Amino acid sequence: MRDTLAHRPSIRVLYSNAGYPLLACAIEGVTGRPYDSVLSRLVLRPSGMTATRDDNVYEVMPGHAR
Repeated sequence: MRDTLAHRPSIRVLYSNAGYPLLACAIEGVTGRPYDSVLSRLVLRPSGMTATRDDNVYEVMPGHAR
């Protein structure tokens, strides 16, 4: 299968979350720790983002639509 561009480069930006699983795998591979714990320790807590967390489809989170 051949992947094609959605538009010519530098003409339009098309946002996607598709790179985050790849980033998570790279971070886990380098640190040897789960992505969510690394994100919390290095980014969220130092930024004061105490209510931000990784999404878990298996648990009901307060204030989160299901």
